[in-house]
Amino acid sequence: SIVAIQSKYNLNAAPDVAIKESVCGVKPIDPNSKELLFNPKFDNLFAPVIGPENPFKTQQQKAVKNTLAGYVEPAHVNDFHFESQRLTFSSYGYALDPTADGSAEEGHRMIGSADGAS
Repeated sequence: SIVAIQSKYNLNAAPDVAIKESVCGVKPIDPNSKELLFNPKFDNLFAPVIGPENPFKTQQQKAVKNTLAGYVEPAHVNDFHFESQRLTFSSYGYALDPTADGSAEEGHRMIGSADGAS
């Protein structure tokens, strides 16, 4: 009688549940992490950071930084030209503007007291 009932009915206390891909398919990636232990897809790797946002931060504080003071871009400066302009500025009080790209529109802009440069 009990054996007949057990064979007729099957009791499963923990049935199989389909897991939604949207719930556990995306693993959060810490932007400060230096090492990844899995191979994320491009969309997951460069997705915006998820989490609470500090409402008291300014736009400058929210900006992406690679140093404590801000963002530093790589630049190549020739040692000879750097020393030449540094010594010119310390001796005469003027030097070529390092932010000028030397194009025809900008010309050769000077910084400092350019009266002695003429």
